[in-house]
Amino acid sequence: MGPRVWAGAGGQTSFAIDATYSPGGRSIIVLPSTAVTREGAGSRIVSALPSGTSVTVTRDYVDYVVTEYGIASVRDKSYRERIGELIAIAHPEVRPKLKREAAEMYGYLC
Repeated sequence: MGPRVWAGAGGQTSFAIDATYSPGGRSIIVLPSTAVTREGAGSRIVSALPSGTSVTVTRDYVDYVVTEYGIASVRDKSYRERIGELIAIAHPEVRPKLKREAAEMYGYLC
């Protein structure tokens, strides 16, 4: 609730770490590109997380992110490459906005 954490990470962190370190293992995050929020439909792929958001699995333990629009391979990629990969699997309607925000925030033209 707000900036206060009311729950633990659960098993996702352990699963991602174990998948990363298992011989031949891969850590895969699968999610729909959009979600229904109190404000309406919104993108799950965003340029920045709101202040106070808990991060369960850090970027070091993610190999792939999958939405209905494709697969982003993010392991061992630069920030710029990761941004491009994630924008490519976002909902098509939000991709232009994400590209603008990436350019404003990071100076990247993806």
